[in-house]
Amino acid sequence: MADATTIRLDTADAALEFGWHVESTHHTDEFNRDGITIAVQYSSDDDISSITRWGTNREHEVFGHDSVGKVERLRTWLAGREVPRPADPNGFTVPKLRWSREKWLHKPTQEVVDNSDPRVPRTVDAAKKQSKIWYKIGSQANVDGGYYRSVMDMDTAAAAKPTYMATWNPKNGPAELLTRGTGDQAYWACVRHYQANYKM
Repeated sequence: MADATTIRLDTADAALEFGWHVESTHHTDEFNRDGITIAVQYSSDDDISSITRWGTNREHEVFGHDSVGKVERLRTWLAGREVPRPADPNGFTVPKLRWSREKWLHKPTQEVVDNSDPRVPRTVDAAKKQSKIWYKIGSQANVDGGYYRSVMDMDTAAAAKPTYMATWNPKNGPAELLTRGTGDQAYWACVRHYQANYKM
């Protein structure tokens, strides 16, 4: 299961891919683009406490401490589109995918290291400062019935935006390629597939 700091780093990565300007402090992230501001408050453990969006003919929207689904809501705001979470017949919504990072690419040397390597970024600020140096190249989300993977195509590692392959890997059957695209496109392909096929 991914920890809150990993989720925070992944969200900042997605925001940068979508063209948001990101300002971070120890307990806040602020995303700005096209006159819209999204502010995120974090606990000391990097769990989201609240998210707020305003600007450019939008009402002031706040999801506070007691609100559920703040991570998904934040990511849909950053993507600029709403991705509904289907409800099952009993009224429950689809739970979110929990991602784990496995590998990083040190771009200057093309060295591949594990997430445990002390040189890889550990905070949002460090990831922003080192975004041209360290790229995450492998992520996995385990679910009932299989797992999702997002893996960098190493032949594109030198590109400004490397290509990632998103796959669904069922326990009983061959892997299914969901998409080839940017890291964020790979993430959303996994989310949409999971939502479309989720069963309680």
